[in-house]
Amino acid sequence: ISAHTLNDYKQNRFFGLDIKTWSKEGIVDEIVAYPWNDLPVDVDWFVSVVDTAKTKLYIEMMPRKMSPEQYRAKAIELYNKGVYGLSFWDTNMRHTRLKQWSMIRRLGHKDMLKQWDDGNSSLFRIIKIRKINNYRTDKYSPGDCY
Repeated sequence: ISAHTLNDYKQNRFFGLDIKTWSKEGIVDEIVAYPWNDLPVDVDWFVSVVDTAKTKLYIEMMPRKMSPEQYRAKAIELYNKGVYGLSFWDTNMRHTRLKQWSMIRRLGHKDMLKQWDDGNSSLFRIIKIRKINNYRTDKYSPGDCY
């Protein structure tokens, strides 16, 4: 059982979510902390109340738009604090940005994070196509095509 929870003790308690008891009693297998109302997740509080022997702790990676380096640095920081894994709500909003997606898809490899770059040229290439059979593809933006 996975529980998608709110950002801190106060918010979770207000809505009757007792993270500490759930974890202590092994009621849930996974806790995902989400930055409710755009407030930051209190990672230190979650780490202190989640019994990692019984429950895996995941933190939602927000904001959705970050540079590859920001994703990498944030992941390293969270892993160093004791978080088991990362969560990505609305991945459909992330995968279209190749440099971001190149990093996001590798963030689960905790032992390799410190050596990675954004992946440009090694994991993907961007090739601008200007013409296909004498048809100009760069005249209009993709949203204006027919």
